[in-house]
Amino acid sequence: LQNVPYLPITNENLLHWDAGIFNKIKDNYYDQKAAGGNYIFATFPLFPLLWKLSFLSPIGISIFNFFLYIISLGLLLLLYKNELPQRNKYAFIICIVCLPTIVPFLIPYSESTFLFFFTIAVWGLNKKNYFFYFLGLTLATTTRAASVIIFISFFSVELFYLTEHRKILLFLKGLIAKTSPVFAGTILALMFHAITGYGTMFSFIEAQKYWGNEFTSLIILPTGRKNHLA
Repeated sequence: LQNVPYLPITNENLLHWDAGIFNKIKDNYYDQKAAGGNYIFATFPLFPLLWKLSFLSPIGISIFNFFLYIISLGLLLLLYKNELPQRNKYAFIICIVCLPTIVPFLIPYSESTFLFFFTIAVWGLNKKNYFFYFLGLTLATTTRAASVIIFISFFSVELFYLTEHRKILLFLKGLIAKTSPVFAGTILALMFHAITGYGTMFSFIEAQKYWGNEFTSLIILPTGRKNHLA
């Protein structure tokens, strides 16, 4: 097996790229000295906190992430079962479970946690249950820095509805109700940065320089990004 084009799955080999950063946060929170720099502020805290509470190894959390992905996918398929193509439905489900793009859900990354809580938010929104919507979206935006993209999405939708009903107060009410958990989750994450890392609530923005972005304000970062831990 010395010449195979891949590394064996071991706890050590799983701790590359962002997984290594999450592992440092799991062990030391946002301690800049322990991490060797303030680059750790580029990530949000919920996934490493859950990893810490689980006491799982990198392999263990990878397996957990996969099951979390399957649960999220199952909830979404159940929610939108009438929208699925009835012909070859099971082949379609198997296909989306086996796509190569699900790799981030199979390693110690935050994608599965984000997807799960965002799915809870979508479920709450569709079932008109604001508690689950608020809880899910707050926890999702404490997991990944996605607040700007989510806000723009909701703003665009509410703006579209505004062109139909032309009621400013209704527009503002809908926008505030939908985006409040986005800001709540983001503020919680930034407060955790400041408290445990002895930084500021703007340390996230400062850390973007390690990804070649001088200013990327709370926009979700793509998977497979370059950083100095590669």
